[in-house]
Amino acid sequence: MNTTPNARYAERQEVLAALALPHERPAEVDGRSWSILLQRREGQTQQQIGDALGLSRERVSQIEQKTLKQLGR
Repeated sequence: MNTTPNARYAERQEVLAALALPHERPAEVDGRSWSILLQRREGQTQQQIGDALGLSRERVSQIEQKTLKQLGR
């Protein structure tokens, strides 16, 4: 199945919106990674977050994926 970037983005946004993150940052997650997850849940794009933090969109994606894996998601 070949999905468009927009379809993948919409699907990812739905997953992140549904993600029930704890109110407090878990000890195994660093502050920057936690901040990225919270910003993504609020609807910011990886590019917007990367620009604000001085990171590439791809690096934000990597951090996001790693953090979700740490949380067992």
